[in-house]
Amino acid sequence: MYGSAPYAAAPYAAKRESVLVDLVRIGARTFSLLGGIVVQPIKVNQNDYGYELGPWTLLDGSGNSQDLTGANLILNVQDSQDPSGSLLFSGEVSVDDTTDGLVHYTVASGNFPNTGVFLGQMVASFGSEQVSWPPFQITVLPALPKSNN
Repeated sequence: MYGSAPYAAAPYAAKRESVLVDLVRIGARTFSLLGGIVVQPIKVNQNDYGYELGPWTLLDGSGNSQDLTGANLILNVQDSQDPSGSLLFSGEVSVDDTTDGLVHYTVASGNFPNTGVFLGQMVASFGSEQVSWPPFQITVLPALPKSNN
């Protein structure tokens, strides 16, 4: 499907029944199923920060955990409706387990100032090599109180 491109999956991807769990509980999880990926939409609240998105286990093209030794990882996010294609932000991703490819992103102040649908993509740089994983959807819900006008 993506050639030799790596995939992302939750640590418990083998449990296919997990896909049926309430989406609120698994909002920031990704599952590897049948050789492709299913990314559950991530829902965040406008202007909230300090919490983690993930954890995710990054997989290589063979479905094995990506060894992240020596890698610098970033999360790129852009508004899915922005015709300019410019990034909303690019932030450093934390590596929790280098050899097992386990990572997370801590949302920073100012990351999600507007509501809407955004696209996120994990990118790793290994010296002269750059590897990216398929984009996933992030929905930003409005902070309350919200004017109806």
